[in-house]
Amino acid sequence: MLLRERERFGLTIFREIIIMEMWAIWTHRNSFIFDNATLSFAT
Repeated sequence: MLLRERERFGLTIFREIIIMEMWAIWTHRNSFIFDNATLSFAT
């Protein structure tokens, strides 16, 4: 699935974009769990 999306995207920075998205989700999750932040899809 990711390989097809990478081909459709057409840029070489596809991997970096995926990594940044995963990092944003990870840090938001950590702030929710460890810092008692509120769950927000807008963030």
